[in-house]
Amino acid sequence: MEPSLQIASLISPFINVVKRGSDEIKNLLKEGLHDYLQNQANKYYYTNNFLHRYDKVEFNSVYYPITIGYNELTTNCDNLKDFFEEYRYINIVGTAGSGKSTFVKYLFLESIKQSFKVPILVELRHLNDFNGNISEFIQQKVLNQKVSPSKEILKRSFEQGSYFFLLDGFDEIFSKRKENVIKQLDEFIDMYPHNYFLISTRPGGGIENFPRFSNFHVLDFEEDDIREFINLQVDDPDRCIQIQKTIDGNLEFGFQEYLKNPLLLSMFILAYGNHPEIPKKKSAFYSNVFDTLFSKHDGLTIKWFPKRKVN
Repeated sequence: MEPSLQIASLISPFINVVKRGSDEIKNLLKEGLHDYLQNQANKYYYTNNFLHRYDKVEFNSVYYPITIGYNELTTNCDNLKDFFEEYRYINIVGTAGSGKSTFVKYLFLESIKQSFKVPILVELRHLNDFNGNISEFIQQKVLNQKVSPSKEILKRSFEQGSYFFLLDGFDEIFSKRKENVIKQLDEFIDMYPHNYFLISTRPGGGIENFPRFSNFHVLDFEEDDIREFINLQVDDPDRCIQIQKTIDGNLEFGFQEYLKNPLLLSMFILAYGNHPEIPKKKSAFYSNVFDTLFSKHDGLTIKWFPKRKVN
């Protein structure tokens, strides 16, 4: 199916649900909600990742669901309505490379697919170059996307509670701004409490004690996750079997830390062709990855920028 048709098939059921909604949301539909969803879905529906850096691939073809946990509960949020009715405000806390930002994109697309809420994905690092407060920042993002023709209509639609705010990368906000951002965000939620809010951050990002929010931690891959992730990412069946055998041959040592992290596991898969082993030291692992990336970059450079002959 053509990309445009795939995105249209994703959006159409959501739009049909919106048409049966409140007058405020119907007004948004008239003004530009369809264009907004189409534009944003197009932005995230096809993606690059560490193993597909040069060609965009369909998001769902390479996305492996991470698991998050809070107290005794573990979930991958496959049913948004059930989950967020129980937990309206959550933090996603995970280390570098654990898949937080990818998970946020997954939730954005799933919100459309499941006709859940109007998703608004905000990359918080852009606040560092913004002079206003976070409420103005969010409103400007939505208005710039022409979802709403005016702040007044937008505010009324916020009050309806029809939005799912996905605020990605709180840890990337400059330290000197975080205290004010937390205060402003708290005020924004007080004004529009009927919406759903998710914030992603690394541990120690400064948002973990935010009132109302439950901290869900990204869980490490288990052995089965590692195998299924490899099956999903590796197209060559023979290469997939070779990687699995190498891992299975090291079971008595336990999985090394980097195989439990999606990004580091991706690095291992990439480097495997040149270094078909599991290094026991992390320094050796990174050396293998760097060597592989360097050789691939060098190969691309030679291919696209051949040396001129010297007369």
